[in-house]
Amino acid sequence: MMMMMMMMMMMMMMMMMMMMMMMMMMMMMMWMMMKMMMMLLTTSMTTTTTTTTKMKMMIMMMMMTTTTMMMIMMMMHLE
Repeated sequence: MMMMMMMMMMMMMMMMMMMMMMMMMMMMMMWMMMKMMMMLLTTSMTTTTTTTTKMKMMIMMMMMTTTTMMMIMMMMHLE
């Protein structure tokens, strides 16, 4: 019985740690995205070439995908 309890506790701890890690990763991702967006905005202000627009589009797409992934992760955690 004691062993079972210990195992359960360990599992819970692991789950908590994983959740924390996920949250941290999400936060970092958000921060990175914000930075990227700022950089893009600054670049767009200065130069209006085709390459920048392309990059903007790419980053926007990436952002969308990441946000969706985050949402899915959150949903999974909530359940």
